Amino acid sequence: MKKRIIFAFLFALIFTFPAFTYSSSDSDISIGAVAGVVALIFAILFYIAYTDLRETKKSREKEYQRNQALIDQINHLKTQMQDIDEQKLKSSISALNKKISELTQQLLKKENVHAQLQREYSQLLTSSQDQEKRLNTVKNNLSAASNREAKAHKEILILNQEIDALRKERARTSTKLQVLKKERDDLKSVLAHREHEFSQLQQAYDILRASLRPLDSAEYKMLKPYLSTEEYQKLPQAQMHSLALERYQKRHRTEWEVGLGFERLIGYRYEKKGYHVEYVGATSGKEDMGRDLIVSNKTEVFIVQCKRWSRGSQIHEKHIFQLQGTLTLYQKQHPDIIAIGVFITTAMLSPKAKETALSLGIETIENFSYAAHPMIKCKAGTGQYYLPMDSDYDKISISFASGDYYHKTVEAAISAGFQSAYQ
Repeated sequence: MKKRIIFAFLFALIFTFPAFTYSSSDSDISIGAVAGVVALIFAILFYIAYTDLRETKKSREKEYQRNQALIDQINHLKTQMQDIDEQKLKSSISALNKKISELTQQLLKKENVHAQLQREYSQLLTSSQDQEKRLNTVKNNLSAASNREAKAHKEILILNQEIDALRKERARTSTKLQVLKKERDDLKSVLAHREHEFSQLQQAYDILRASLRPLDSAEYKMLKPYLSTEEYQKLPQAQMHSLALERYQKRHRTEWEVGLGFERLIGYRYEKKGYHVEYVGATSGKEDMGRDLIVSNKTEVFIVQCKRWSRGSQIHEKHIFQLQGTLTLYQKQHPDIIAIGVFITTAMLSPKAKETALSLGIETIENFSYAAHPMIKCKAGTGQYYLPMDSDYDKISISFASGDYYHKTVEAAISAGFQSAYQ
């Protein structure tokens, strides 16, 4: 810009110099000066316009050159683009589509994550609200607990006062207790003395009562085979019965008594199962018609024959026929009842006897193991016990469902609340 001004000034001096030199007088000098200045101004303006025109031309030339270079580059790019293989273009488009698909999937994942975060935020917000509610509840509970604590403190003070009063009362009671203990000890001493006197009186009473027992009583007749007259008249009843039962169990038994004991064992087993048992063989003797036991309940009747024979011996079919005969007779006597024959033995049945029993529908039990069983019958209805040597023993039916029971010893029967039928 400075160069343009300098050149314009020099150019103006060249053109105005003749005007200044041409004027000779003062008036001419002033007119020439004005003319020179005007010429100078026009010269400067012309030069500026000329230089601007040149620079504009130069800039347009440069712009044309740049545009021409751009056109060349575009033409070159068009040529290159024409040379690009169509397959490469498709591959590029496919890669771009794949990239777009991956980006879409990533976007979906991010949206899912965003949705999950949104749900978690909602849950956290709900949880926070619940926690705040629980916190308020805890605060309320703490406040209530504080009130209860204050109330409990008051109650503790009252209880402490009551405890102090109780301690004083306990001290007074302790003194009374010591007095009562002394009185109790004195009473125990008196009671022991009275019990000793009563025991002596009881013994004297038992001896006196035993000495007054009549020798023609039913009890004496029952116990006579097992006790001496002196034992019968001197021993207390429980001791006397226990001794008689012990000797009864140890005595030598006849064949009939062995069979009777086996019948009682089988009857005891049926009674424990809830059946009613009629001891026909024991009460009828030889007139039992082959029916040792008649066992029944509300729905069944069994005619039972019992044979306690030595092991290894065989029972033949004639005994089965005997049971079948009495079963047939019973069925005729009781047409409304269906009875079943049962044959129980400690021995073995012969093959023919087994075949006969099977054909006649008779149940059989062989090789039955004999075992001792409780023998004292106790009736709940009368509160009395019966010994196995009693003449009425086999007439007594035991019902466990009604509270009846069997005991092994006289002491056990008495402890259970039963007394002798001869009391």
